[in-house]
Amino acid sequence: MPDRLPPLNACRAFEAAARLGSFARAAAELNVTATAVSHQVKLLEGWTGRRLFVRRNNAVLLTAAARQLAPAITEALERIGTGLRDVAGNAGPEILTLSAQPDFALKWLIPRLPRFAARHPGVELHLVTAWRSLDLLSEGLDLAVRYLDPEGMEEATAAFRADPLLHADLVPVASPTLFPPDPDFPAGLPAEAARLRGVTLLHVLGAPDEWRLWLAHAGLGGVDWARGPRFDSYALTGEAAAQGWGLALGRIGFIEADIAAGRLVAPFAGRLATRRGWVLLTARRPRKPQVGLLRAWLLREAAKDGRGMTEPRIDTLPAQP
Repeated sequence: MPDRLPPLNACRAFEAAARLGSFARAAAELNVTATAVSHQVKLLEGWTGRRLFVRRNNAVLLTAAARQLAPAITEALERIGTGLRDVAGNAGPEILTLSAQPDFALKWLIPRLPRFAARHPGVELHLVTAWRSLDLLSEGLDLAVRYLDPEGMEEATAAFRADPLLHADLVPVASPTLFPPDPDFPAGLPAEAARLRGVTLLHVLGAPDEWRLWLAHAGLGGVDWARGPRFDSYALTGEAAAQGWGLALGRIGFIEADIAAGRLVAPFAGRLATRRGWVLLTARRPRKPQVGLLRAWLLREAAKDGRGMTEPRIDTLPAQP
């Protein structure tokens, strides 16, 4: 009965505070003061007769009663929102905000996302880039892609739904003007030190040992692996290689379009595997049904590439996105 329902504003304040773990963050989202959020939470505590939060430093922790109540309040508010949108005739598209690290967004996501947009015109995609770690809920994100090792994956799984997306193997790439394709070795030349001497090696600033590791993996010695210019991303080293500057180590998943277009070739056989890779993060209980739609589509795209992550592999590289 209506007279047995709790105040709606109290429910909204509780849901936001429970989701964000902070009265201040909830206040910012609801455009009210933290005192107002605290007052609404106290109203709900009085209505339920149960304590819902415990203050701890600058955060608030949910009690057992709050953890039991939160899913029901979240579901009820979502159903109200869905009902109102249906009555309003679904006046606008559903917005999904996807966060990714810049290289991944530029080289893997952007070539693919137009296909998703064409198939789902009712979803408006917002793509934002960031290197940092994240809190999906407090930053207003629906999905995020981050470059993680198994330890980071374990930590992410504790907070989010974490789906392994792509491995990050490395292969040498160059302009075909520097290494013309050899019909006798369509899968790549055997890696020989003589072929690398005198070739400019292109490096990523945050991963200074990658050429040393690749050469060791290929069983090559006598090559000055430390020489050559440095760049701050794989996208830049790949572009420098395409312009004929030298030989770069390209991430699998980033280089296929350039190889298909003839801007890059992979002149040497063999790749350097890493247990690190890109992981798709979503909230355990997404607030928008379209999150599941985009999540499933991204996982299918990764599987089509044939490089979807399945099991961690022996790590040979430093943790660098």
